[in-house]
Amino acid sequence: MEIKEAVTALSEAERYELMRWLEAEQADYGDIPDAAFVQNAAEMFQMLDREEDSQGKHAQGSSR
Repeated sequence: MEIKEAVTALSEAERYELMRWLEAEQADYGDIPDAAFVQNAAEMFQMLDREEDSQGKHAQGSSR
């Protein structure tokens, strides 16, 4: 859970860099199965979407 909390605290640019790093790790070592990598990335983005939705509900009328 700590990793998920840490990821949600990242800025958009930091999240992008994290994804680039994960992709580089997979390419360099090949020890992350494609399905696991895709699943982990999907879960991370779903979590970020839920966080944004939650923040939007609490922002009372603020827009992006």
